Amino acid sequence: MHGVDLDAGLSFADLPTDCAAALVDDVLALFAARDEAPDVTLVATDLHRSWGSGSKTVEGPVTAIAAWLTRGNDAGLSGEVPAAPRWL
Repeated sequence: MHGVDLDAGLSFADLPTDCAAALVDDVLALFAARDEAPDVTLVATDLHRSWGSGSKTVEGPVTAIAAWLTRGNDAGLSGEVPAAPRWL
């Protein structure tokens, strides 16, 4: 993630899927602890994994889900993508 932040030629798509999934787990746990969990069901199309049980479904690669949750970037996602809560 720091390579992305430093504009070093990397993107979230370069993250290993297991790392991106762990990041999604952590960020969603933080949102839940702050009672800010987004009202969505997130479906990682490349891992056949999902998170949440919201009224809206958002689908895409787990790296795109991680980018949306941490940076608000919804590129690569489909569905009604709401604004993400502030991560940090």
